[in-house]
Amino acid sequence: MYFTAIAPTVSGGIFACAWWIFIDMLVVHHEPLQNVHFAPGLVATFGLFLMLSVPMHEFRTDLSFASSNKACARMCVFFAFVVSLSAIGASFFLTSDVEHLKLADDRWLAGALLAQTVLVLTAGLVCICHRLHVEDAADF
Repeated sequence: MYFTAIAPTVSGGIFACAWWIFIDMLVVHHEPLQNVHFAPGLVATFGLFLMLSVPMHEFRTDLSFASSNKACARMCVFFAFVVSLSAIGASFFLTSDVEHLKLADDRWLAGALLAQTVLVLTAGLVCICHRLHVEDAADF
């Protein structure tokens, strides 16, 4: 019961913290960034919205792909996880690419990119766990 009360707030706080880290990195980093540095956070956010757009009742009745709605919902969630994990992979690649630089603000650039994408995915997982828990309680 307590989880259902605070989970949306926790998820929103994690998501806000992720984007706050990115904005803080933009303020600290004095040189203009390339467009590639914006991509992982935007892609992870797109994956989050894609993940949350699927109604959870599509996963409740059976585990078959008999209905076209269920197949579409499962493929959408699978695609959302692939998008989110590829965003983490891209930010990890950018982190390893920037890590050879010796300036402190460039290291913060590398860490902020990775932290942002991981936190966005974490916010999505907390929200999905909340939605599953609330709909389980509604079934009983």
